[in-house]
Amino acid sequence: MVKKQEPVLMINGYSISQTSPMDALASIFECTPNIDCWSYPALKEFYIGSIQIVCDWCTEMKKVMSKKARYTKFINQAKQLIHYTPREREDLVRKIYETILINSNLGTLRGFGISNTFGDNIKGDPERRALRDTDNLL
Repeated sequence: MVKKQEPVLMINGYSISQTSPMDALASIFECTPNIDCWSYPALKEFYIGSIQIVCDWCTEMKKVMSKKARYTKFINQAKQLIHYTPREREDLVRKIYETILINSNLGTLRGFGISNTFGDNIKGDPERRALRDTDNLL
């Protein structure tokens, strides 16, 4: 029986780790220099192109691997990632850096809110928005 060889992502002659699709996407973002200096059209093309490269890699991995769920999930999720691409340059740079940080388990803590001694729940995420900027304190 002949074992099929796993597809490898190669960027500039270096192979990208292929433990999961999000790891591969974050690795592509990590190996790209000076992302914060790029123009918005170039960043948008890079962002969408990187997602499509990882989708193609996932399609090839589905042919080889027995556990296909993570690859199918990323392919389905990629349509939403492309559809909801940020429309401002700063937001897109933040999205790319957040992808890198989430892959390293250093992303923001989701689900935390702000409350006070009276039991009021104040909408917002304290890691993303300062308490002084919250309009609904009263």
